[in-house]
Amino acid sequence: MKLKYFLLILPILFWVGCEDKDASGDSDAVESVSGNYSLTSATSHPEGDCSAAGGVAGTCITDSTATTEADCPTGMCMDGSGADEASCTEGAWLIGMCLDDDGNGVEDESVQASADACTTAGYQWMAMGWMNLIDAFGDFSMTFADDGTFTSVSFGGADEAESGTWSLDGSTLTVTDSEGEINTGTVSGNTVTVELYDEAECYDDDGNNTIDAADEAACEAAGGAWEDAECIEVVFTSSGS
Repeated sequence: MKLKYFLLILPILFWVGCEDKDASGDSDAVESVSGNYSLTSATSHPEGDCSAAGGVAGTCITDSTATTEADCPTGMCMDGSGADEASCTEGAWLIGMCLDDDGNGVEDESVQASADACTTAGYQWMAMGWMNLIDAFGDFSMTFADDGTFTSVSFGGADEAESGTWSLDGSTLTVTDSEGEINTGTVSGNTVTVELYDEAECYDDDGNNTIDAADEAACEAAGGAWEDAECIEVVFTSSGS
């Protein structure tokens, strides 16, 4: 799971449609999608296939091979000096990090002391261990107005809200953002389902830049770290207003 992927996509909704069909194979018609919607679930599927079984609702920040919360270790030695708190340099062991609305670490040491101190101060706590995917998106909501416009709000709040227009054809919701990018989602009852794709890539040691590599072997030969393809299925549910 690429943590930086979440931090980059929070201000922008990147939609890829997935069809919702009835037993006859025809899409169910939906009259309207107007209302307020909040993110209610997020499930990650390996290999970039959201239709595959075995999806997980969280990610282990401290051990990429762990697929369950029970197997995910808590805490990380930030300078790499040890595998646990006892062997880690004093002051370098972290069990979590307090982030501001832009996903940056808060400098105030008092709010970095604990999850409660962080959230009480109005910030987001990122645990160094297991993290539910829905928490990575923050308070993500969307509002579809009757006049065919929409707004979406995430970490950045109202000051960084995205906007655009929407239209509905059967159960397929088409969204055009303020920059003219057109994407789709699927409406079923009071939910909108969206698939977020992350292609396989090779990153450098810092994890900030990509390396041109055709596969994992080529990536490792170039001294990079390979990240497999991934698909995250997210569901927005209407509040009924």
